[in-house]
Amino acid sequence: MSKRYSTSDLMAAIIDLSEATAHGFSSMRAEFNAELERRFEAVDRRFESLEHKMNKRFDSVDMRFDAFERRVSKVENRPSA
Repeated sequence: MSKRYSTSDLMAAIIDLSEATAHGFSSMRAEFNAELERRFEAVDRRFESLEHKMNKRFDSVDMRFDAFERRVSKVENRPSA
């Protein structure tokens, strides 16, 4: 014997399902956004680290070039024999 559901029972079930689905999607969206934000922050930190390393290398090359220029200047300023 099957149970007969009234229209109001079916409407209530549809509304419950709709609310549960909306809550589930909302929860999934929040989790997705949090994970996406975390990954973007990680990428941002990697770029900052890379930028810092590149700046250190450029500074090192710049110091070497300055030292080279000083040596060349000393050689150019020597009195010729």
